[in-house]
Amino acid sequence: MPGMWKDIEGHAHVVELLKAYSASARVPHAFLFAGVTGQGKTRVAREFFKAVNCLERTGDPCDRCRSCLKVISGVHPDLVEVTPDSRWIKVDEVRGMLSEIGYKPFESRIKFVVIEPAETLNREGANALLKTLEEPPQNTVIVLISHRPKLLLPTLVSRCQVMRFGPMEAHEERPDDGGGTEGTTGLSRGASEYFETGQALKLRQEILELLKRGDPADLARRYFDKSEGSEVLSDALVIVESILRDIMALQLGVDSLLNAELREARLRSADTREIEEIAGLISGIRRGVNENINVRIAATELFIRVSRLAAA
Repeated sequence: MPGMWKDIEGHAHVVELLKAYSASARVPHAFLFAGVTGQGKTRVAREFFKAVNCLERTGDPCDRCRSCLKVISGVHPDLVEVTPDSRWIKVDEVRGMLSEIGYKPFESRIKFVVIEPAETLNREGANALLKTLEEPPQNTVIVLISHRPKLLLPTLVSRCQVMRFGPMEAHEERPDDGGGTEGTTGLSRGASEYFETGQALKLRQEILELLKRGDPADLARRYFDKSEGSEVLSDALVIVESILRDIMALQLGVDSLLNAELREARLRSADTREIEEIAGLISGIRRGVNENINVRIAATELFIRVSRLAAA
């Protein structure tokens, strides 16, 4: 791994985007690091905090400045880690933590609160956190780390920038027989965690076709006309999120993509607001699944938005 993220093996897609955020002036107020246990998600969160607040401001932690050294020693006052004392993270613990983040950081540019594992938040604690995410405090980033993200409140997930950690990513940068980093599907190595089934791979190809000549209404009709297809819908939302993530990465100058085809796609220059609007639509669909929305109509609108990202 290039740069000073030297303790992180694999997860190149996640790290490259986090490095770009670290070097920029704009960091999302909440992240969800999602993936099975044992992938180093908490280590990545700490390294991200170091990179954001490193006094050298390069997007990489220098591991030499006062801020980096305090993180390494485990004494940085603006890196707050919340873990359960017993089975659950209780509402009183969450409220105590939230009362503290209302204050400015002690000495860093941005304070971090890392909650791990986020699925141990009890319902009252999750709802208290949700209210904060709806009106996030300035100069604070909340990182939820989850080994079982399906147990989280959908409304909580919808307010986070989701970073998915795939189990194959630790091998991303090892050379293979062909010397390449992309498979025949156009997926970057390690991206298979996003698209686990043959059906998801087929759907991914069809959604990418929307950036060429695909028909959004026809695609939605074929997948969602007869039933809500909740599993298919979940796949579709993750696939569109991966496309948005890659478009943001390209705009930030990050070369590591999940969907390698986007390097050659004729994309128009979408501004941040448009990307955020599509992400908001995805969040709305996730919330609406439990409110009996018309999934086909919702999917049609989403696919139309994706198709408009193509150059005329």
